[in-house]
This record gives sequence, C-alpha cells and structure tokens, in this order.
Amino acid sequence: MRQSFSLICLALLILIAAAGQGPLGLMDGPQAPPYSKPQWLDRSIAGTVVLELDADENSGGASSPLIWNYAAPLRVAVTGRLDGGVLEWNTPVGQFVLASGDAELDLDARDLPFKRALGISPFKNTASVLFPSSGDYSLSLRQGGGSVVMRIEGGRWGWLGTDQRGRDVAALLIRGVRI
Repeated sequence: MRQSFSLICLALLILIAAAGQGPLGLMDGPQAPPYSKPQWLDRSIAGTVVLELDADENSGGASSPLIWNYAAPLRVAVTGRLDGGVLEWNTPVGQFVLASGDAELDLDARDLPFKRALGISPFKNTASVLFPSSGDYSLSLRQGGGSVVMRIEGGRWGWLGTDQRGRDVAALLIRGVRI
C-alpha cells in the first residue's frame, strides 16, 4: 500500500514537471513577501491582491473595488502611467489622492516621497494608513486615462508558500523535479 502511494506521488510529480510552470500559473522570481504562508494554510491572513485599472481619456475613468477584512497588508505598491487623470484610493474613513496629471507611476509605500505626498510621517507605516480598518475600498481613476496596477501584498502566497527571497516554493519544486 505504501509503495503504491509513493509511485502515484512520483508519477504525479513527473506529470506536473512535464507540464511545466506555465500551465500551472507558477512564475520564476520573487512574487510575494519572504516566508509567506501557503494560500490554504491560514485564512486569517490576507493573500496578495492585484487591482488593475485601464481607461482611455474618453471613458470617464475606471474603478476597482476591494473588500478588505484583514489587518493592514505588508506592502503596497502602485505602478503604471496616468494620462491627465487623478488616481484615488477610497477607504471606509477617507480618501487619498495617490497621483495626478501626466505621470509614470512607481510608488511604494516604503518610499519617503510617497509618504510625504500623502502627508504621512516618515516613521509611520503607510499600509496601516491606507488600510485603517476592515471594509470597502476602491482604487479609482478619474478625469483622464491611464493604466495602473496596485499590488497589495499579504502574508499568503501559492500552494507551498514562499522562500526567503519571496519565490514560489511550488515553482522551485517543479523546476527541481524536472532536473
């Protein structure tokens, strides 16, 4: 019985390795914070969430809603470009203008210029200010166009979590089986 289970597991690993990382949605490189727990292990910790907005100047804007029922995330980053628009972050207790005008965005909650633009002390955790409580949040693009991605990193990622560099352990395992 034990040998047949081992053979089934080995055959399954070989099939997964033959399929490769692409069909399974596994990627190389850092994708999440170091030592993230697996998605299935602890539901009280937020997973990594990606909000995307894409609007042209004639569309009147775009919005991406989010329901957040966790503590403040580990990290928040905003990338993309604005074409004359205003990028807003709406929280249950207030609103923040993250950027406006024509701009290339590469904002990270750990950066001092981003904290200064939001009116936050350099010593304060920006993620805790942007996520003050549980509730409904939204990322909105008004009065213009652009393409924006907001990455909210929680403490869970993937099937087996992440290693010390934030790489997906499942992807590393499958790559190792192929070798």
